[in-house]
Amino acid sequence: MSAGRPGPRVPFDEERLQLVREFLQREFRDCQHRDFFAFDTTAQVFVIGSERSLRYTLVIPKETFENPDFARLLNVHLVTALKAARGVRLTLTPQGAWY
Repeated sequence: MSAGRPGPRVPFDEERLQLVREFLQREFRDCQHRDFFAFDTTAQVFVIGSERSLRYTLVIPKETFENPDFARLLNVHLVTALKAARGVRLTLTPQGAWY
C-alpha cells in the first residue's frame, strides 16, 4: 500500500502552470487543451488542437518557469509565434519564443 508515501510532486509552481493554462485557453478559445510534464527535457509541454486539425505545441523549460519576469512572457508575441509555428514545437525562453 502507498498510505505513507506522498503523492506525485508537481515539478513547477502550480500558480505559474495555471497562469499559462488560463492564458492559452483565453487566446485559443475554440481549441482543446492539454499539458504534461516531459521528464526527458524537464519542461512542461502544452498542446493545443483546433477544430481544423491545426496543432500548436508550446514547450516551457524549467529555467523559463523560474524566471522572475515569467508572466511578461505570456503576451501577444507568443500567440503570434504559436500561430505561425503551425505544427512545429515552439520553446518559450526568457529571451522569447524559438522554433
